[in-house]
Amino acid sequence: MLLYMKKILSIFKSLLTKSFFQGKFAKDMIWSISATVIVGLSSLLIQTLIGAYYNAAAIGLYALIFAYYIFLTALANFGIEVSILKHVAEFSSDKEKLCSLYTSAQMLTIATSLIVVLLTYFTIVSYSIVFSSQDVANGLLYFLPAIVFFSLNKNSNNFDCGLRRIKLYSIVRAFRWSAIVSMVFCILFFDYEYNYIFMTFSLVELLILFYFIVSHWKYIIKVKDYSWFKVHFKYGYTTVLGSIIGVLTSHLLILISGYYLSKSETGIISFIVTFSIVFSLITSSIQINYNPIFAKEWARRNLDKINEDVRKIFKIILPASLPVLIGVIALYYCYTIFFMPIEFKATLGLFVVVAIGTGINLIFSWPAPMVIMSGKVYENLVRNGLIFTANILLSFTFIKFFGLNGVAFVSLLFPLVSIYINFYIIKKYLGISILNIIIKSLKSNL
Repeated sequence: MLLYMKKILSIFKSLLTKSFFQGKFAKDMIWSISATVIVGLSSLLIQTLIGAYYNAAAIGLYALIFAYYIFLTALANFGIEVSILKHVAEFSSDKEKLCSLYTSAQMLTIATSLIVVLLTYFTIVSYSIVFSSQDVANGLLYFLPAIVFFSLNKNSNNFDCGLRRIKLYSIVRAFRWSAIVSMVFCILFFDYEYNYIFMTFSLVELLILFYFIVSHWKYIIKVKDYSWFKVHFKYGYTTVLGSIIGVLTSHLLILISGYYLSKSETGIISFIVTFSIVFSLITSSIQINYNPIFAKEWARRNLDKINEDVRKIFKIILPASLPVLIGVIALYYCYTIFFMPIEFKATLGLFVVVAIGTGINLIFSWPAPMVIMSGKVYENLVRNGLIFTANILLSFTFIKFFGLNGVAFVSLLFPLVSIYINFYIIKKYLGISILNIIIKSLKSNL
């Protein structure tokens, strides 16, 4: 174990080198990671508060409605937030273009988000049977204003990110979830109606929208170059499908559970999934640091350097994964004993299986962004589509016929399929064999 702890320390020693961590980049990383931690803790705290005040079924209802909300916002944004990020970074010194591209993006997003909201409202009122329950449909009504506000705010946040205002970008993210947690606590403390929890998202997004209107006022003008509407729309429809697939893949286990399992069981699964994503803090930090390095080396077609960098990263994270897993399991056990309702006391076994599957997937799939970073847009779409198809087939089959045990099966089988698809696509289109690199890393650790 002492050897493993030394390996963990080496992660930080390797990442905190001058090439990764210096100047403004260092400060931006601190702000970004801090905001990510706050978002993760807030998500966990909301479910804890709901579970402590109500029960596991209430957590399940919240998780289902929130999953629908995230899907609808991805649809409402129509990929325009990606277009803003790319083009703002490209024209960061041209204020006239910044004004036109920002205003046109917001106008287009108002249209796309309103269409999504109106269609959703019509579905809820006329065909609520498509949702897993009437309670889900009723709760989703309170989220509808947030879909428009959040879509606009997402554009504005990416606008700041494109200008490398990472501090402001991170503060907004942290404020959003801190404010939501505070409002949820007040609603539960004063014993207001349960559905008011969902209204907090609309109120917080409205506050953030007012902030962006004031802070970005100098960029809101009459559009002079109407070609930006076409640029945003074209860039949007080529990326929106990938965004939707990504959102669905991450929330699919919860959505399908809502149709085949009880609300209590869905609540347990949602809490377990939220808790097990702690591994993403490690992999996202690696991706943030390595993606720009990969893009630079790929442009030079320096495959030897890429292979060596990836081997070094795997050499670091593979030995560190076991103590992280043990720590997460111990933390989950203590957390459920002291803070969660009685329904969670017997879920340690299921959590261990889900945590192992999540850990395997995130630890071995962190190179997946190489596909999009190399400019392989359509190949990346194929990759996302294959992973989503595998996920939906496995989830539907195992959860429908095996219930909670099916969740355990999916948690172990899906990562293996996902890793195979990622490795295959990377080797086929980039000529990089991740499997061979891992084998070399393991041999060097022996």
